Amino acid sequence: MNTHDLNKQPSLFDQPRKPARALTPRQTRLINLLRDGGKYSAIDISIRLHIGDARSEIRNLRKMGIAVCDEWKPGKDGENRYKLYWIERR
Repeated sequence: MNTHDLNKQPSLFDQPRKPARALTPRQTRLINLLRDGGKYSAIDISIRLHIGDARSEIRNLRKMGIAVCDEWKPGKDGENRYKLYWIERR
């Protein structure tokens, strides 16, 4: 055995695959809400599903490849704005 073989790093194909990450119950509830045809603000989602930080849950869903749509809406005072979130039904 030569020293070149000892220093060889395993390739990506030699390493075991990580299992696909399953959805948490919270993520499943969020997906179901966003697919129901309505558009919800982060506060609406937090109140309905008892999620402390709905925006981070939406960010995590997007990282997993789930297409969560959003649009900005002006606030009632005209100065502030907020986002509405939903998932398009196919």
